[in-house]
This record gives sequence, structure tokens and C-alpha cells, in this order.
Amino acid sequence: MRVITHVSLSITEFNCVTRPKVSILPPSSAEISSKRTATLVCVANKGFPSDWSLSWKVDGSSRSQESSAGLLEKDGLYSWSSSLTLSEQEWMESVSVSCEVTRSGQPALTGHFVSLWATFGSGTKLDVGSVTRPKVSVLPPSSAEISSKKTATLVCVANKGFPSDWSLSWKVDGSSRSQEISAGVLEKDGLYSWSSSLTLSEQEWMKSVSVSCEATRSGQPALTGHVTRHQCSE
Repeated sequence: MRVITHVSLSITEFNCVTRPKVSILPPSSAEISSKRTATLVCVANKGFPSDWSLSWKVDGSSRSQESSAGLLEKDGLYSWSSSLTLSEQEWMESVSVSCEVTRSGQPALTGHFVSLWATFGSGTKLDVGSVTRPKVSVLPPSSAEISSKKTATLVCVANKGFPSDWSLSWKVDGSSRSQEISAGVLEKDGLYSWSSSLTLSEQEWMKSVSVSCEATRSGQPALTGHVTRHQCSE
């Protein structure tokens, strides 16, 4: 007699496709003034399956950049990130920077950088007295970067917070690291998003146990996101 076992699948069944949400976080003014460079971060949130890819264009011209390995969230969906560094002159002269998220058989999704001035001009209503705690995630480095450049770049993203004065900080195995963060991007719903990238040497990444990013604001409990190298190898 043959026994048939019924297996229950989660929401991420093999034939399910979820299109991620794409956004671009702008460079920090501190980076531009001190390093004469401008690093933008593209974030694709809540997609499935794991084989979506990210690519950049500056004023319509393609730029080759690596994207992070997909980070599997508790809900079974993935998030990805990619950073693009421009010279100060190129950033100041650029008209449009876009990030495209693609997967075979799916229409492309595109995020465009929109200035804060343009967003404020759209008539967004802000409630000065309210505080919204952002969600913090740490996106791991790509295996391609580690193998080719011998470095590991992690990206911390804090989504949907208010007001604009939340700050991000990094720790590697409990030791603080000083890194710049992007200016907050004001979304259409009146909430902000921030990002910060941290680049480790291959040796440091391979030896690390835990890398964490903390979002803080005066008078509010800290919010922490973290990633371990063990998680990335699963």
C-alpha cells in the first residue's frame, strides 16, 4: 500500500511571485563635503523569489554595480540593496539617477531619485508632534564583491520613521564603527527613510560574529537590526 503525505506550504510557494517595492536613498551632505563623493543606495523590499536583480542608470547611461544577496525576512519575502558611488562633480551635474529591479518574465520596476524640495512641494502634510519608529534592517554583502574586491559592504536601512532626526550607528561584534548616513528621504506618506553602508575587509567579515545597526532618537528606545555571517551562508 502506498502512503501519500500532504505537505503544507507557506505563502512563498514555488509558483508565487511578489514584486518588491523599490526606493533610492540619497547621499549624505557630510560625505559630499568631506570625501567629494556621493553614495546612493537602492533598496528593493518584500519580493519573491530570491532571483530579482538590481541595476543602475545615471542620466540614462547604465552603470555596472553589484547588489547584495537577498535577505530572507520572517514573512518569507526577500530584500536586496545596491550602492552606487559618484564623484561630487558627477552628482552635481546629474539630472536623473534610477535603479531598476528585474526578473525574467516580469515587468521591470524602477525607482528614481526625487529631491526633498520636490517632495515638499507636492503638498505633503506633516504632523510635527508625532513620532513614528522606523523599521531597521541590515542587508548582507554580495558574494561577488567578496570574491572580486576582497571587501564586504553591508547596508543598514531604516524605513518609515518620523521626524527626520533619527540617526544610525554601526557595531561589529559589539565595537562601534563611525559611518555616515544618508539624508532622510521623505516619502509620499510623510514618513522618512535612511540608509548607511559599512565596508569591511574580507578577513574582518569572515572573522565577525555579528554586525548590527542601531537607529536612535532622543527620548526614544533604540531600534536594532543585525546580520550574522552564519545567516548569510545558509
